Amino acid sequence: MPIRTNRALLTALGLATVLWFASAAAHAAATRAGVAPGVVGLLAPATPAVSMVRGASPAGAWDVAAVVAFLGTLAVLVLPALRATRTGTAARVLAVWFAAIVAGWAAAFAWTVVVAMPMIDYGLTTLLAMGFAEGARAGCAWGVTYGWVVALVTVAVARLGQEPANDAHRPGALAAGITAGAVAAIGWLVVAAAHVRIDDTVNQYVTTARSQFASMVRAGADWLLPVTTTAGASGGVVLLSGVLVGGVVGTLAWLAARTSVLPGGRLVLVLGVWAAAIVGAAVGGLPGILTTVELEPEGDGWWAVQQLLLFGPTDGGASGALYGWIPALLALGVLAWAARGTHPAAEEPAPAIG
Repeated sequence: MPIRTNRALLTALGLATVLWFASAAAHAAATRAGVAPGVVGLLAPATPAVSMVRGASPAGAWDVAAVVAFLGTLAVLVLPALRATRTGTAARVLAVWFAAIVAGWAAAFAWTVVVAMPMIDYGLTTLLAMGFAEGARAGCAWGVTYGWVVALVTVAVARLGQEPANDAHRPGALAAGITAGAVAAIGWLVVAAAHVRIDDTVNQYVTTARSQFASMVRAGADWLLPVTTTAGASGGVVLLSGVLVGGVVGTLAWLAARTSVLPGGRLVLVLGVWAAAIVGAAVGGLPGILTTVELEPEGDGWWAVQQLLLFGPTDGGASGALYGWIPALLALGVLAWAARGTHPAAEEPAPAIG
């Protein structure tokens, strides 16, 4: 790889590692100080690094797995943005943000899998129903909160000494942004409504205390329809959430699309809009959580909810992570369709050397 790419890659890995452990230290300090769980989860979501920072026990295989997954995933996913030297800056920043988001999730997933291995005899559905894997389900939260810092610095380092990017605005960028925002908003609302419907159905028809079937259905809904912030929220709040999702995704998708170079910047654009969908889903969950369980629920039976809030009060944008590829591909399709009459040589200059 060129020296410039290596330098930017090392910057991404080093800065992400520092932020990962620094946020874990902040999380540990805030929980000891009695800060509201939702506030802690919002500003410093729980990650596998928290247990390492606390040092309650020697580092185990789960900690090693988390660190390897974090660095390995980030290194692989950040490369497309670093190599796309001719596409627009906004798309590259969002693509690196996506890499940081997925790296945080990969660390949480690897940690959960290694810790769960001795208990696998209980069965996967039982472990999910017990909430054992909530850290992995909301594992995108860290990247949503801090990945933008990694992205901005990494792309700035990557651009040092480079020729200016081709930042001419692309035809169809606004249409691509509107398409991505509208699809993301509608999709988020559909997922939220389906999740609430399943919960209501289970509550209505399952009367057996601690029903294993009910727990499995709820766990499945949490993973496949991961919008858990609208239960008990009013229709107006849910609609506001959908508007927020669409606004965030549409704006970020437009920023990424307007200076993207096709066809060479296709992958970077898709990753960037996918990141926008994750961020939009996380932001969209705030009105629901603030008007229902709030950031510091109190009273009997709320301890489990408080613990879940530490992972991030808005599911970490999980619905965007699971389904964000849909608006991303549609945005790419709209942009490609609008640019179909553009001469290839004008769209994508020859790559710079170095």
